[in-house]
Amino acid sequence: MHPQRSSRQGWLMLGLLLLMALPSAEAQERGATLVEQKVCFGCHQMTSASIGPPWQAIAVRHAARKEVMVDVLASRIMRGGGGNWGLVPMVPNQRVNEAEAKVLAAWVLEQLPANQLPAANQLPAASQLPTSQLPTNQRNAQ
Repeated sequence: MHPQRSSRQGWLMLGLLLLMALPSAEAQERGATLVEQKVCFGCHQMTSASIGPPWQAIAVRHAARKEVMVDVLASRIMRGGGGNWGLVPMVPNQRVNEAEAKVLAAWVLEQLPANQLPAANQLPAASQLPTSQLPTNQRNAQ
């Protein structure tokens, strides 16, 4: 094989892999639609804490391990969980099936602020978040 052709094919493959890794507009739209339909805004907002943590904070915390966290977050969406973001546990969302939970989890993990791509060792623990980022009912508990 010609060395120049091999190099060109390598770059083409790399480009295709990068394109496949990017979230599609359709996947983002499906996630945003599910967020509305499944009443996720009842507990979460994009940038500010309410009952639960903001989606951007979740995306930042798990940016270094998105592939693994899709399944973990999907499970938490369906089954609930606690202890990760303070005292208020996440209640199970009984309106969501497994496929929808995975779409929602992937959508949440793509909500990184445009200027933030932290390294895993730079992510704050929940106990290190400023009190102002905690839901009102948790501020006095600390």
